Amino acid sequence: NMYAAAAFSGTVIAATAAAALYLMIKHNAAQSACLPKLEWLNVKLAVLRLPGGADVGHFAPQGTPKFYSVTCTPDETSIVLEEQCAISRQACFAGNCEVEQGWVVFKLEGPLDFALVGILSRIASVLAAKKISIFAMSTYDTDYVLLRNHVQAAATAALRRAGYTIMDAVEDVADTEV
Repeated sequence: NMYAAAAFSGTVIAATAAAALYLMIKHNAAQSACLPKLEWLNVKLAVLRLPGGADVGHFAPQGTPKFYSVTCTPDETSIVLEEQCAISRQACFAGNCEVEQGWVVFKLEGPLDFALVGILSRIASVLAAKKISIFAMSTYDTDYVLLRNHVQAAATAALRRAGYTIMDAVEDVADTEV
């Protein structure tokens, strides 16, 4: 019977489509489960460039900073620190210090095993597709990605669409006290 064959064929097609959709959802869920969680840190940063071998001791923040990094090479010394700290200390280098303000940062949930491959590359690719440049930094345990503050919302949206879970910055108690 032609109608029975058509009904059977339609059922097979619908079942095949449902199975394909199920596998696609399962694959996307598994892929998302493998992605590290990302967390915006509640801090505005500046990036400083000093001459190679510069004495950076007086740039060290007091107490425990929200973010602070120094990288020294023979060619340059780069410091990433809180904007207010950078602004108050850049005069120490009168003319030998370049300062780029307006950075935000997110942290990849760690620790990340050194054997893992492509984690930072995938994030960079997602953001590059949206014309968002990054400044990546790593510590022993994890990676950090700095972005210009005006692209934070676009970066968050792009990464969420790519399957990343992004936790918003948690307000520091000291920042909320009156």
